[in-house]
Amino acid sequence: MTRRERGRYEALRRVRDFGVAHRDQFPESSIGGKAFADVSEAVEAFETHAAAKLTAVKDGRRERALARAIVLDAMRAIARTARAVQPPLPAWQNRLVMPRRTSDAALLTAADAFLKGVTGDPEPFIARGLPSTFVTDLQQAIDLLEQAMTARDKGREGVTTAQTGMTSALRRGTDAFTTLDAVVINVVGKDPVLAAGWIRNRRVIEGAPKGDAKSGSVDAAATKDSPDDPLKKVS
Repeated sequence: MTRRERGRYEALRRVRDFGVAHRDQFPESSIGGKAFADVSEAVEAFETHAAAKLTAVKDGRRERALARAIVLDAMRAIARTARAVQPPLPAWQNRLVMPRRTSDAALLTAADAFLKGVTGDPEPFIARGLPSTFVTDLQQAIDLLEQAMTARDKGREGVTTAQTGMTSALRRGTDAFTTLDAVVINVVGKDPVLAAGWIRNRRVIEGAPKGDAKSGSVDAAATKDSPDDPLKKVS
Protein backbone atom coordinates (compact mmCIF):
# COMPACT_ATOMS: atom_id res chain seq x y z
CA MET A 1 0.00 0.00 0.00
CA THR A 2 1.47 3.34 -1.03
CA ARG A 3 1.50 6.40 1.20
CA ARG A 4 -1.12 8.08 -0.96
CA GLU A 5 -3.38 5.03 -0.90
CA ARG A 6 -3.09 4.82 2.87
CA GLY A 7 -3.94 8.51 3.20
CA ARG A 8 -7.05 8.14 1.05
CA TYR A 9 -8.11 4.95 2.80
CA GLU A 10 -7.76 6.41 6.29
CA ALA A 11 -9.66 9.54 5.26
CA LEU A 12 -12.49 7.43 3.85
CA ARG A 13 -12.52 5.34 7.01
CA ARG A 14 -12.93 8.49 9.11
CA VAL A 15 -15.72 9.64 6.81
CA ARG A 16 -17.43 6.27 7.29
CA ASP A 17 -17.10 6.53 11.06
CA PHE A 18 -18.58 10.04 11.01
CA GLY A 19 -21.59 8.70 9.14
CA VAL A 20 -22.02 5.87 11.64
CA ALA A 21 -21.81 8.27 14.59
CA HIS A 22 -24.39 10.64 13.07
CA ARG A 23 -26.60 8.29 11.10
CA ASP A 24 -29.70 9.90 12.59
CA GLN A 25 -28.86 12.99 10.52
CA PHE A 26 -28.60 10.99 7.29
CA PRO A 27 -31.46 8.47 6.78
CA GLU A 28 -30.62 5.41 4.69
CA SER A 29 -33.01 6.50 1.95
CA SER A 30 -31.48 9.99 1.66
CA ILE A 31 -28.70 10.94 -0.73
CA GLY A 32 -26.34 11.41 2.20
CA GLY A 33 -27.30 8.08 3.76
CA LYS A 34 -26.70 6.26 0.48
CA ALA A 35 -23.37 8.01 0.00
CA PHE A 36 -22.23 7.03 3.49
CA ALA A 37 -23.24 3.44 2.70
CA ASP A 38 -21.15 3.60 -0.49
CA VAL A 39 -18.16 4.85 1.48
CA SER A 40 -18.59 2.04 4.01
CA GLU A 41 -18.71 -0.57 1.23
CA ALA A 42 -15.67 0.96 -0.43
CA VAL A 43 -13.67 0.86 2.81
CA GLU A 44 -14.62 -2.77 3.38
CA ALA A 45 -13.71 -3.70 -0.20
CA PHE A 46 -10.39 -1.89 0.05
CA GLU A 47 -9.50 -3.74 3.26
CA THR A 48 -10.41 -7.09 1.70
CA HIS A 49 -8.29 -6.49 -1.39
CA ALA A 50 -5.39 -5.10 0.65
CA ALA A 51 -5.38 -8.22 2.84
CA ALA A 52 -5.48 -10.45 -0.26
CA LYS A 53 -2.55 -8.56 -1.77
CA LEU A 54 -0.48 -8.90 1.39
CA THR A 55 -1.23 -12.63 1.61
CA ALA A 56 -0.30 -13.20 -2.04
CA VAL A 57 3.01 -11.40 -1.59
CA LYS A 58 3.92 -13.23 1.62
CA ASP A 59 2.91 -16.67 0.39
CA GLY A 60 4.91 -16.36 -2.82
CA ARG A 61 8.03 -15.19 -1.04
CA ARG A 62 7.83 -17.83 1.69
CA GLU A 63 7.36 -20.78 -0.69
CA ARG A 64 10.10 -19.60 -3.04
CA ALA A 65 12.58 -19.00 -0.21
CA LEU A 66 11.95 -22.45 1.23
CA ALA A 67 12.32 -24.16 -2.15
CA ARG A 68 15.55 -22.29 -2.90
CA ALA A 69 17.00 -23.24 0.48
CA ILE A 70 16.27 -26.93 -0.09
CA VAL A 71 17.88 -26.91 -3.54
CA LEU A 72 20.95 -25.03 -2.31
CA ASP A 73 21.44 -27.34 0.66
CA ALA A 74 21.25 -30.41 -1.58
CA MET A 75 23.70 -28.92 -4.07
CA ARG A 76 26.17 -27.86 -1.38
CA ALA A 77 26.22 -31.38 0.06
CA ILE A 78 26.89 -32.84 -3.38
CA ALA A 79 29.59 -30.28 -4.24
CA ARG A 80 31.29 -30.81 -0.89
CA THR A 81 31.28 -34.58 -1.34
CA ALA A 82 32.48 -34.35 -4.96
CA ARG A 83 35.68 -32.66 -3.78
CA ALA A 84 36.44 -35.74 -1.67
CA VAL A 85 36.07 -38.20 -4.55
CA GLN A 86 39.43 -39.46 -5.80
CA PRO A 87 40.36 -39.51 -8.56
CA PRO A 88 38.01 -36.69 -9.66
CA LEU A 89 36.23 -37.16 -12.95
CA PRO A 90 36.29 -34.31 -15.50
CA ALA A 91 32.50 -34.33 -15.84
CA TRP A 92 32.14 -33.90 -12.10
CA GLN A 93 34.65 -31.08 -12.02
CA ASN A 94 32.69 -29.23 -14.67
CA ARG A 95 29.23 -29.79 -13.26
CA LEU A 96 29.49 -30.05 -9.50
CA VAL A 97 30.58 -26.53 -8.66
CA MET A 98 28.26 -24.11 -6.91
CA PRO A 99 27.09 -21.39 -9.31
CA ARG A 100 28.16 -17.79 -8.88
CA ARG A 101 24.81 -16.52 -10.06
CA THR A 102 21.91 -17.32 -7.75
CA SER A 103 18.87 -16.11 -9.67
CA ASP A 104 16.08 -18.65 -9.82
CA ALA A 105 16.79 -19.47 -13.47
CA ALA A 106 20.55 -19.78 -12.90
CA LEU A 107 19.98 -21.95 -9.85
CA LEU A 108 17.69 -24.31 -11.75
CA THR A 109 20.20 -24.61 -14.59
CA ALA A 110 23.00 -25.45 -12.16
CA ALA A 111 20.81 -27.90 -10.23
CA ASP A 112 19.95 -29.73 -13.45
CA ALA A 113 23.66 -29.97 -14.21
CA PHE A 114 24.27 -31.42 -10.74
CA LEU A 115 21.52 -33.95 -11.33
CA LYS A 116 23.05 -35.10 -14.61
CA GLY A 117 26.48 -35.26 -13.00
CA VAL A 118 25.45 -37.69 -10.25
CA THR A 119 22.67 -39.74 -11.84
CA GLY A 120 25.01 -41.99 -13.81
CA ASP A 121 27.20 -43.05 -10.87
CA PRO A 122 25.85 -42.08 -7.44
CA GLU A 123 27.76 -44.78 -5.53
CA PRO A 124 30.92 -42.72 -4.75
CA PHE A 125 28.67 -40.13 -3.08
CA ILE A 126 26.66 -42.68 -1.13
CA ALA A 127 29.90 -44.32 0.02
CA ARG A 128 30.97 -40.95 1.44
CA GLY A 129 27.90 -40.48 3.57
CA LEU A 130 25.17 -39.02 1.37
CA PRO A 131 21.82 -40.79 1.73
CA SER A 132 20.96 -43.42 -0.87
CA THR A 133 18.06 -41.19 -1.91
CA PHE A 134 20.17 -38.09 -2.53
CA VAL A 135 19.61 -38.14 -6.32
CA THR A 136 15.84 -38.43 -5.86
CA ASP A 137 15.97 -35.81 -3.13
CA LEU A 138 17.67 -33.37 -5.49
CA GLN A 139 15.10 -34.04 -8.22
CA GLN A 140 12.27 -33.42 -5.78
CA ALA A 141 13.92 -30.20 -4.62
CA ILE A 142 14.20 -29.02 -8.22
CA ASP A 143 10.54 -29.84 -8.81
CA LEU A 144 9.61 -27.94 -5.65
CA LEU A 145 11.48 -24.84 -6.82
CA GLU A 146 9.85 -24.98 -10.24
CA GLN A 147 6.44 -25.23 -8.58
CA ALA A 148 7.27 -22.31 -6.30
CA MET A 149 8.28 -20.22 -9.32
CA THR A 150 4.98 -21.05 -11.00
CA ALA A 151 3.10 -20.21 -7.80
CA ARG A 152 5.01 -16.92 -7.60
CA ASP A 153 3.86 -16.01 -11.09
CA LYS A 154 0.27 -16.80 -10.10
CA GLY A 155 0.81 -14.82 -6.92
CA ARG A 156 1.87 -11.85 -9.00
CA GLU A 157 -1.40 -12.14 -10.89
CA GLY A 158 -3.18 -12.18 -7.54
CA VAL A 159 -1.30 -9.07 -6.45
CA THR A 160 -2.29 -7.31 -9.66
CA THR A 161 -5.93 -8.29 -9.23
CA ALA A 162 -5.93 -7.15 -5.60
CA GLN A 163 -4.29 -3.84 -6.53
CA THR A 164 -6.94 -3.26 -9.18
CA GLY A 165 -9.61 -3.92 -6.57
CA MET A 166 -7.98 -1.49 -4.14
CA THR A 167 -7.87 1.25 -6.77
CA SER A 168 -11.47 0.63 -7.76
CA ALA A 169 -12.59 0.74 -4.12
CA LEU A 170 -10.83 4.05 -3.56
CA ARG A 171 -12.44 5.47 -6.66
CA ARG A 172 -15.93 4.42 -5.55
CA GLY A 173 -15.34 5.81 -2.10
CA THR A 174 -14.08 9.07 -3.53
CA ASP A 175 -17.13 9.44 -5.77
CA ALA A 176 -19.35 9.04 -2.71
CA PHE A 177 -17.18 11.44 -0.73
CA THR A 178 -17.63 14.10 -3.40
CA THR A 179 -21.37 13.93 -2.79
CA LEU A 180 -20.97 13.94 0.98
CA ASP A 181 -18.63 16.92 0.95
CA ALA A 182 -21.58 19.04 -0.12
CA VAL A 183 -24.42 17.23 1.63
CA VAL A 184 -22.90 16.99 5.10
CA ILE A 185 -22.12 20.69 5.43
CA ASN A 186 -25.61 21.53 4.19
CA VAL A 187 -27.13 19.26 6.84
CA VAL A 188 -24.92 19.99 9.85
CA GLY A 189 -23.59 23.42 8.96
CA LYS A 190 -25.71 25.14 11.63
CA ASP A 191 -24.10 23.00 14.31
CA PRO A 192 -20.52 24.35 14.64
CA VAL A 193 -19.36 21.29 16.59
CA LEU A 194 -20.59 18.78 14.03
CA ALA A 195 -19.36 20.94 11.15
CA ALA A 196 -15.89 21.18 12.68
CA GLY A 197 -15.95 17.42 13.34
CA TRP A 198 -16.77 16.74 9.71
CA ILE A 199 -13.95 18.94 8.45
CA ARG A 200 -11.54 17.31 10.87
CA ASN A 201 -12.57 13.76 9.94
CA ARG A 202 -12.60 14.36 6.17
CA ARG A 203 -9.05 15.61 6.28
CA VAL A 204 -6.48 13.49 4.51
CA ILE A 205 -3.22 12.80 6.30
CA GLU A 206 -1.11 14.74 3.82
CA GLY A 207 -2.01 18.07 2.27
CA ALA A 208 -5.71 18.21 3.06
CA PRO A 209 -7.46 21.56 3.50
CA LYS A 210 -7.98 22.55 7.11
CA GLY A 211 -10.95 24.05 8.89
CA ASP A 212 -10.83 26.05 12.08
CA ALA A 213 -11.69 23.09 14.35
CA LYS A 214 -10.57 24.84 17.52
CA SER A 215 -12.99 27.72 17.23
CA GLY A 216 -15.76 25.52 15.83
CA SER A 217 -16.17 27.75 12.77
CA VAL A 218 -16.20 26.33 9.28
CA ASP A 219 -13.48 27.48 6.90
CA ALA A 220 -15.18 27.89 3.56
CA ALA A 221 -11.97 26.93 1.79
CA ALA A 222 -12.09 23.56 3.50
CA THR A 223 -15.25 22.60 1.66
CA LYS A 224 -13.84 23.41 -1.77
CA ASP A 225 -11.93 21.08 -4.00
CA SER A 226 -8.24 21.37 -3.37
CA PRO A 227 -5.57 20.19 -5.83
CA ASP A 228 -3.60 18.96 -2.82
CA ASP A 229 -6.45 16.82 -1.46
CA PRO A 230 -5.77 13.20 -2.53
CA LEU A 231 -9.43 12.33 -2.11
CA LYS A 232 -10.15 14.60 -5.04
CA LYS A 233 -7.64 12.87 -7.29
CA VAL A 234 -7.96 9.12 -7.56
CA SER A 235 -5.90 7.67 -10.35
